[in-house]
Amino acid sequence: MLQDLHTPALSSSVNKAPVRYRGLALRAASVVVAGSLLSVGGVPPLGSTISGIAPLPSAQAQDRVVLDHGHMDAFNVGTDGAGGLVMSLKEDVTGSHVLRDPSTVTIKVGDHAYTEQTQSIPGVERATYFLPQTQQANLPWPGWDTQGVREGGFESIDLVFEEVSGPGNVFVFQQEAFGGFHGMTTDGAMVLRSGSVIRQEQAAHVHVNWAFDAPGTYVMKVRAAGTSNSGVQASSATATYTWEVGSGGAGATDGAAASGASNAPSAAAPSAPGAPSAPGAPSAPGAPSAPGAPSTGPKQLPNTGSSVFSLPIAGLGLGVIVLGAGLVFATRRLWSA
Repeated sequence: MLQDLHTPALSSSVNKAPVRYRGLALRAASVVVAGSLLSVGGVPPLGSTISGIAPLPSAQAQDRVVLDHGHMDAFNVGTDGAGGLVMSLKEDVTGSHVLRDPSTVTIKVGDHAYTEQTQSIPGVERATYFLPQTQQANLPWPGWDTQGVREGGFESIDLVFEEVSGPGNVFVFQQEAFGGFHGMTTDGAMVLRSGSVIRQEQAAHVHVNWAFDAPGTYVMKVRAAGTSNSGVQASSATATYTWEVGSGGAGATDGAAASGASNAPSAAAPSAPGAPSAPGAPSAPGAPSAPGAPSTGPKQLPNTGSSVFSLPIAGLGLGVIVLGAGLVFATRRLWSA
């Protein structure tokens, strides 16, 4: 009974097909399969890598760069594995957690950071170029991160400002929970001067308010110092930081700028005690960011075109289409024979 289910006419037609047509069908199928393998990277074309895509060059993190917006830990402190401390700049502007030699970076504070609202802050009391302790997308967001020292047995770290120079004053402070402000230096001063020390008692990731009261070039020479849990004292090499504030700075066009929105509105300064808070005012003081927490502001990813995964998938789809067309062609030729 089972043999009654077969279609003798179709079986006979296929078996009687001329050998030349069957050979044609086999050759067509071979070409289609080979094309499919080639399209998904099974057989790499000449001059390519095995994956079919040449490797991207590694990031040149030591090239000079101007950072005019985005998250950066200007004073990023870690250990060298031999009991010493290392100072670097870590930024999330050109990539994710890119480490740079501070001397190769210019932090650019644009004219749009200028505000008169800092006149109401005790200890500042003047218009400034202002960078708030909470992130604004069109401004640099500099802070520091000392979490990397724990693996070397350190906890408390001093940021020692051996030299601070520039055309005006630099103010570094945080806003308190009930509207007051406090300086970040060990002597409680709002102004950062040569010889100032910022002590980070516990390893943490911290952001603060920065304010500059005159345009121009500011240079800071900073080192990290601390004593390990075993009593070993250590100090990093001195790192040099350059800040270009406002227009007319000598190095404003040096290097490759990671450009922000130059026509954006000016930053909103925190309100003085008893005054209503300005839009975008900094958050409660001192609360260091959670360990390893990403930047709270929006991150823009570069458009990299087709990914390494999308190309094989597209090739596979093309191969399937070609394979189907080839099989239809071969079947029609066999049926017509």
